[in-house]
Amino acid sequence: MTEPKVEIKNYHSGYSREWGPDGRFDLDLWINGVKCMKVIEEGNGGEMDFEPFTHNNPKADLIKANIALLEAHIKSLPKIKSSIDEHEFPMDMGMFIEELINKQKREKDYAKGICFGKPDAHSFQMVSWKGKKLAQIDKISLQRAIDDVRREHLKAGEVILNTNFAELGVK
Repeated sequence: MTEPKVEIKNYHSGYSREWGPDGRFDLDLWINGVKCMKVIEEGNGGEMDFEPFTHNNPKADLIKANIALLEAHIKSLPKIKSSIDEHEFPMDMGMFIEELINKQKREKDYAKGICFGKPDAHSFQMVSWKGKKLAQIDKISLQRAIDDVRREHLKAGEVILNTNFAELGVK
């Protein structure tokens, strides 16, 4: 089975003045280059809502086929291990979407600075340059900063998390 190309577009997250980020979001999910569904998380502890863009849409059959392809792909993915105990859970559409969102956020962070911490932790530290992305830093200075992080800042069990160093021409 071929893995479908899945993209998130028009991501909007909720924010409360009193509480900060509140878990709400909505986004458009594109599968194989076709806008297939609106995903809505209301942040109230319930399930995510998935609304296919099939009503009065001439691409309805293609949308349904792409959604079925994605659902089959998700069922083929390995189970998710609980971070609390030994339980494992089958991957579902909601967890898949959350992983996509987290991956997209990490990639944005990796473009901003050198990120390091424990690989499975929910937080990390970052060395960055005010107003500049890593691609704007000369290679020599960037490599020196990476080496400095490795030498001076990494604690036991921590690693540099960036996956974009090769494309920036550094190690």
